[in-house]
Amino acid sequence: MTNSGAGQTTASSPAQPPSRIPVNASPNDQNGPHGHLLPYLNTPFLGTAAWIWLFFGGIVVTLLVVDLGVLGLRALYFALAAMIHRFTYLKYALALVLVFIGTKIFLVDIVGKIPPVFSLSVTFGLIAGGVVYSLWKTRVVISPQQ
Repeated sequence: MTNSGAGQTTASSPAQPPSRIPVNASPNDQNGPHGHLLPYLNTPFLGTAAWIWLFFGGIVVTLLVVDLGVLGLRALYFALAAMIHRFTYLKYALALVLVFIGTKIFLVDIVGKIPPVFSLSVTFGLIAGGVVYSLWKTRVVISPQQ
C-alpha cells in the first residue's frame, strides 16, 4: 500500500499507541538505564511526587519493623530474666560455643570450609544441651509427704 494522500498510512508502518515511555530508550541514553521510569516517579500522587511517597514509606516501614523487633526482644528479655536463676550451666555451654567457633576459624586452612549446617547444628546442640542440663539440675523435687 502506498501513501497516496494526507492522512493515509502504508501497510509497512503500523500505527503505534501514544506512550509516555520513550520508544528509543536504551541503557546508553543520557537518562541512564532506568530513564524511562523518571516520568512515572515525577507524576503527582495526592499532590506530591511519587518518589517522596516511596522514600518516606520505606522509612516508616523500616522504623516499624525495628520498633516491633525491639518490643519483641524486650518481652523476651523479661521472660528470660524471670528464669535466669535456672540457667546456671548456660555460661559453660556458651563458652563451648566460643571454643568451637575459634577452633573452626583456626582449622579452616587445614580441614577446609566447614559446612554451615554442621556449624549451626553444633551451636544449637551445645546451647540446647546447656539449657536442658541447667533445667534438669535446678529442678524442684517435690518429696512425698508422709
